[in-house]
Order: sequence, then structure tokens, then C-alpha cells
Amino acid sequence: MAYNNLHDLIFIPEMIASIQVTLVDENKFVQFQTFDTLVAAMDHNNLHNLIFNSEMISIIQGLLTDEDVFLQCPALDILVASMDHNDLHGPIFTPGIISAIQGMMKDTHWRVQIHALKTLIAFLNNNDLHNLIFNPDMVSAIQGMLADEDEDVRCQALQTLEAIIHHGDLCGRIINDTLILDIQALQGDPDDNVRLQAVTTFNSASGYLGLSFHSSLFHT
Repeated sequence: MAYNNLHDLIFIPEMIASIQVTLVDENKFVQFQTFDTLVAAMDHNNLHNLIFNSEMISIIQGLLTDEDVFLQCPALDILVASMDHNDLHGPIFTPGIISAIQGMMKDTHWRVQIHALKTLIAFLNNNDLHNLIFNPDMVSAIQGMLADEDEDVRCQALQTLEAIIHHGDLCGRIINDTLILDIQALQGDPDDNVRLQAVTTFNSASGYLGLSFHSSLFHT
């Protein structure tokens, strides 16, 4: 890929089709190598339109909803790799992709849930993605994870909310009295780490919005 003059010769439609086939190969090692290839291709802007067409995005979306946790998480990593390439945001972050991420947050496997939450934190580093990703449904999904039966998921959800709070354009959009009460309730969680994170997140939210705004909540 280092030789740009070879791109048009190598990445012909037949080659792109072959890459799409290897993404769903029965051999996971082949799939993992294909993931690495897609990430490497992102560093070459002239390959974006050639490789990341609608068919490729559809396959990635399907991997996000795969039953195999070891495929779902690397598929998320492809999305993170695209974050620094603004020209890919529109093609990649389609409503279907956003919906798939939301679905992963309700996955039955804690590893998928936590990886999805950490991916959201990574997305915070690109302001152009804020409006695309952090819609009301996504915020509702994060809030729902505060009640997850897995303590690590609850803790990661709190950490994700705290990260969002530090982005002023998003804080006012997601913080409401119901969410504050949910965070406050976790200060009584049976898990030590969840209780500590709940206190930290609650203080961050209250500090950002002002104590007077939530003064009544301190007496509930």
C-alpha cells in the first residue's frame, strides 16, 4: 500500500470483492487478517472510495451483530480506526451501523457491552461524530446499562457517561434529572468499584451543570 501509483492497478473491483469474501471466511485467522488490511487501507485516502463501498459497510455491519464475540469486537475496532478520517464518517456511520452499536450495548456478553462503551469513549475524540452517534437512542442505551446485572458493565457505563460529561456540546444534551437520579442510586451499589465511580460521575455531572440546578436531588 506504500506505493500509491499501484493502487489503481491492484485494487480493481475483483480484488475488492475478494476482500469482502475474506471478511466472512470460515477461518477466523483469515478474517482477522482482513480486519488489519482494512485498517491499514484507511491510511491511504485514495483507497477510501475504492474499498469502503456500500457492500463493504454492509458486511462490517453484519459482523457487529455476529454471534461470535471475537468477531464483534474487531469489527468495532474498524470503526474506531475510521474516526480520524472525516471523509469516511458519512459512508461508514450509517443509521444501520449506529443501530448495530446500540444493539451491542444490549448484548448478552459483557465483553461486547464493555467494548462498545469503550468505543463510544474513543468516538468522543472527534467532534464531527458527536451528532452522528450520540443521539437520544444511544444515550438511552447507555442509561439502561446502569441497571445491568454485571458490575463491570455498570461501572463502564458510568465511566462512559463521565467522559461524555466533559464534552460540553454533549453534556447538556444527555444529562437530565432521571439520569442524575440513576447515577445517584448507584452510590449504594453492592460493588465497591461501581459505588466509587458513581460518586465520581455524579460529582462531575453536578459540578458541570451547577449545584443549584440539582439542589433538590441532594435531598432525595
